[in-house]
Amino acid sequence: MRRPGRIGPLVLASALLLAPALLPAPAGAELAPPQPMRPAGTLVIATSAALAPALRRAAHRFEAAHAGVHVLILGQGSDVAMARLYTGQADAAVIGRDASDNEIKAYAWIYGHAPQAEALGAGSRATPGLSPALAVIVAARSPLRAMTLEDLRQALATAPGPFHIVMPDAQSGTGRFLRHRLHQDAAQFYWPRVREIAPPAPGQAGRDGEIDRAIATAVAADPKALGFAAAPRRPGLRVLPIRAGGRLLRPADRDYPLRRTIMAYRPVGAQPLLIAYLACLRGVFPPAS
Repeated sequence: MRRPGRIGPLVLASALLLAPALLPAPAGAELAPPQPMRPAGTLVIATSAALAPALRRAAHRFEAAHAGVHVLILGQGSDVAMARLYTGQADAAVIGRDASDNEIKAYAWIYGHAPQAEALGAGSRATPGLSPALAVIVAARSPLRAMTLEDLRQALATAPGPFHIVMPDAQSGTGRFLRHRLHQDAAQFYWPRVREIAPPAPGQAGRDGEIDRAIATAVAADPKALGFAAAPRRPGLRVLPIRAGGRLLRPADRDYPLRRTIMAYRPVGAQPLLIAYLACLRGVFPPAS
């Protein structure tokens, strides 16, 4: 059982990366964007393990079109990617979610302003690893037919009730996305009824699919379970629509509230080479709404 305040491995890794930058900034100062020390023509892009293969394919094409350029992709997780950006160890962070308020504040605390944010595209269920929308799943025999966002917040945060929650590890990138959308990054869940599914091997690409399958298996066996995962492709489960504004929204809808966007974060006024590489990523992912 997770208790609020527990430090997960990704948070610890981020803290270790941040440590060299924990020096007070002068009051009112606006520091220059991070300038990593590396050879000219080298770009370092920090990302998640799931997104890294797509970014590496784009890097190979970019290098072929730009002689003398090398693009290094570091796929260690979204939390670590943002930490690498605000400690100057990466030129940009590309992650399958919005940066959390704390990540934006960490960057702004060091440099005096927020990083430049760019939406590169939407997550896709058709392509494994590309941050698809999170579906709310229930067993086929569940009596539930739809829930509002407020219903979901209450299911996660209140005292004992009728639901058993099955979700990705709350400290993972996907878990943080859920916390951001449903609880503004807070961790005040009613933990005794929350079952978290942890990655089988941290840092291993493709683990999101394994987590989704484990969540689907747990939900299918429990008519009281409420799961958060990519829309499953298996019998015995239903995707629960989210009711908003008199409509029933599903993961394929552009205004679905748990739809994820693939975001790039970089310094304001970044070098043209970096901007050119990020521009080429817009053709890699489905268009964002």
